[in-house]
Amino acid sequence: MTVAEKLRFGLIGCGSQGRFLSEALRMTGRAELVACADPSADAAQVAMTQCGYAGAYGSAGEMLEAAEVDAVIIATIHDQLQPMAMAAVAAGKHVFVEKPMALCAADGLALVDAAAAADVRLMVGYTLRFMPDRILMKQLIGEGLVGDITHVSTGQCIGPVGGWLNDPAHGGGPMFYIGSHALDCAMWMADAVPLRVFADVHRPDPRGCEQSVDAVISCEGGFSIHLCTSYRVGCRYGWLDVMGTHGRLRAEWESNVLLV
Repeated sequence: MTVAEKLRFGLIGCGSQGRFLSEALRMTGRAELVACADPSADAAQVAMTQCGYAGAYGSAGEMLEAAEVDAVIIATIHDQLQPMAMAAVAAGKHVFVEKPMALCAADGLALVDAAAAADVRLMVGYTLRFMPDRILMKQLIGEGLVGDITHVSTGQCIGPVGGWLNDPAHGGGPMFYIGSHALDCAMWMADAVPLRVFADVHRPDPRGCEQSVDAVISCEGGFSIHLCTSYRVGCRYGWLDVMGTHGRLRAEWESNVLLV
């Protein structure tokens, strides 16, 4: 594929996040939006109208079999992300899958192995890595600005959430929904290799989702990552602090400001 050619994309999951990702993709000018799939005909129609997909299907299987696409965006509810990604990989498609890519490590590794065996690209939607402040933060840490890392503190917190995002049957709860962003960015920023994990989980209903998680991840190199994620905070708030022998850096969610 040359730079001038457009990659043909399909979308699995036509809700608000799938449409948001599709609009961002369209803005690149490098993609042709060929087809979308959703069990809701209304949602698929909205994606066609709003994003410009040329066709719509009632299931991912139909789209993968009939539509001529090179790559697929997968933005379903959490428990369907890994199965849909596996189906797309089996059909020989490159995959951008929303986080969390799977609900357990074994399923995540199975997807990674399947993509490698099929020789297709697999990317997970950890978008915080591409924020300007986080890119600069990673660069400065690499240049030695904070020295040897001694402490990392991170979190993503919001208020109460309902629907499937608070349903354990569908992979709900703050850890999968927003905490995974914080954990991924912290581990990437610090090149962390985890050794041990301790977590305090607040789950008022034993049959329901956790409502908050406070965790400590001990890492090689003698530092720990302190993680907080919650549905119990009266605002949207996220942060990443990296402290070291020479100083510290801090970035906050939905801000391009980096504090040194």
